[in-house]
Amino acid sequence: MAWPQLDNVDALVRNARHNARFASVRLPIVVIVSGFLWQLVTPTVAITWIVAMLIVERASTYARGKLIAGDTHFAALHLFTLCVMSALWACFGVVLWSSNTELGRIAALIGLLTTAIYGALGGQKDIRPAFILTVPALLALVVLVSWHAWTHWSPWQAIIGSLATFGAAICVFVCALALHRSDASLEGANRELEQLADKLSKNSALLEATSAMAQVGGWRLDLRTGNLDWTAQTRQIHDVDESFTPTLEAALGFYTPDSRSRIEKAFAEGAEKDGGWDLELQIRSARGVDKWVRANGRATIVDSAPIEVLGAIADISQRVRLEEGLRQAQKLEAIGRLAGGVAHDFNNVLTAIVNSADLLHSARNDDERRVTLVAIILKAAERATGLTRNLLAFSRQQVLTPKPTDLNTAITEAAELLAALIPSDICVVVECHNDEVLALLDPTQLCSALVNLAVNARDAMPRGGTLRLRATIRNEVDADFAVIIVADTGAGIDPAVATNIFDPFFTTKSGDGGTGLGLAMVHGFVTQSGGSISVDSAPGIGTTFALSFPLLAERQDIAASRSEEPAAPQPLAGARILLVDDDELVRDALAISLCDEGYSVVTAADGPQALQLYEDGTEFDLVVADVVLTAAMSGPLLAQMLLERNPSLKTVLVSGYTRDKLTETGRLPAGVSFLQKPFSMETLASHMAELKIGSPQGDFGF
Repeated sequence: MAWPQLDNVDALVRNARHNARFASVRLPIVVIVSGFLWQLVTPTVAITWIVAMLIVERASTYARGKLIAGDTHFAALHLFTLCVMSALWACFGVVLWSSNTELGRIAALIGLLTTAIYGALGGQKDIRPAFILTVPALLALVVLVSWHAWTHWSPWQAIIGSLATFGAAICVFVCALALHRSDASLEGANRELEQLADKLSKNSALLEATSAMAQVGGWRLDLRTGNLDWTAQTRQIHDVDESFTPTLEAALGFYTPDSRSRIEKAFAEGAEKDGGWDLELQIRSARGVDKWVRANGRATIVDSAPIEVLGAIADISQRVRLEEGLRQAQKLEAIGRLAGGVAHDFNNVLTAIVNSADLLHSARNDDERRVTLVAIILKAAERATGLTRNLLAFSRQQVLTPKPTDLNTAITEAAELLAALIPSDICVVVECHNDEVLALLDPTQLCSALVNLAVNARDAMPRGGTLRLRATIRNEVDADFAVIIVADTGAGIDPAVATNIFDPFFTTKSGDGGTGLGLAMVHGFVTQSGGSISVDSAPGIGTTFALSFPLLAERQDIAASRSEEPAAPQPLAGARILLVDDDELVRDALAISLCDEGYSVVTAADGPQALQLYEDGTEFDLVVADVVLTAAMSGPLLAQMLLERNPSLKTVLVSGYTRDKLTETGRLPAGVSFLQKPFSMETLASHMAELKIGSPQGDFGF
């Protein structure tokens, strides 16, 4: 049959676990005391009692084992076996007492008292087993002693003996209750302690986890004993394991010489008074990795004397790298703006130089010296134009014509161009990807960037080597990238100058070895194209540049329908032109050039002057105006106001800035007729001729 379920089974399980420790002594006691029954009563009674006790003991052990294993259905059986066991011990006492021998009565007293005490000790976890084992034995003891006293002693002695026995029984029972209550209190205290220990363990694990995430470690130095303790994260920052025993000298040894002097000074000052420190220092870990750390600490002062120093150390290497990158980006941005402004002003000057030189070159003159000088001027102007183009590339203001470009084709064509630039002792290796590697780029500027990198690689390999051009695809979680790898086996880049290689005019080449704009131009082109550039170099091993661009999934060429283009228009001689530019040098040079081409030219220094000329009745067929004139009136605003007065008037806007830069800043409306300085007279004349033949105009009718 199924045993009924009991309440508070957990206490009974703990009690069974507690009593299991006494299992080894119960069987010898049963065997020994059965000898008294054999000698003092009869062998039959002894055998019967020991067999019954062994059966009950076995059943009790079985039920207790099941209960400890978690099967709570055996709780009632366990209590039942204890009841039977208690009854057998009471019978043992009564039978021995009835032997009418002094030894029998002593053995009965010992057996009953032992059972009662065993029940009191065994009932600490649960009062029910204590009650079952203690009460029957104590009742039998009181009854037997009182019966003997009243039958053998005087009434007064019988009363005293009975009361003494009853008091002793009560004391045993009270002791059982006291033990149970004290154990319950201890159990509650243990539970609270376990909860606190569990909470402490969780908090410690949380602290370790958050410290690892924040890369912050802690340490404590006992100034009395010199013992230094490190947390797990502090060990990780220093790249040491648990076998490493930290000492103050060993800890200071991780710092670089400059940082060590600073931390030693801060430590000495902080240990002498109730003060602390917070420093950003550099260490070299046990694995030789240079790291930036934030170290802080504070001394604990007791009775005006420091007894210990507590501190924390945080790995801030990533933050320092980001800050350095930000400073570098801000510096490049500032220099880029300056470069763009310089290029704009320089383009204005070049416009005057180029057009004046064109006039001298086209003029009839047999003086060879003059012809030579003009050729020198034109060549110098051409070189200066290239310099401004590099400046604009660095400042990300150059005009790009992006289209889907296969990087396999790009590196192949670049390698063909390099044949005349790279000596024969340098092996050029081209590694194309198996599939098309498409990116939206200006192929001309990409080729120029690759040539720049290749020339730098050539200069780094004066004794020959290998130059490798490779196109590949890099897959990342958020996006895929088309990548060009340019790697050489040259001298490499000194780490001391590695952070400056993209700075404009920075070069390690002596004499006229370079302008210092090559890598700046490459950086500007890659950034303007929406990509990124990285460099990996080590002295004596070589340098690898990686140019990464957003990957195009498929070609996006637009097959533009090309209608038959009209014949190239010719300039309309005698056309009336209003030339507006705030730079007198540019204005005069362009005016002379236009007059030499047969145009009638009127000049104005700003917008209001040009409007006044129009209001005075001066007629014009075309307006050529600089975009950036004055704060009061820009070139586009002048063109708009003239267009309102004469809708058929044509306008060409010119500037030393690029169209993209002017459009981005809102200075130039989209779709207008525009030329970037410097330009030749032939380019300007062709552009004006297209307007003269009545081609459709964009905004403002330009």
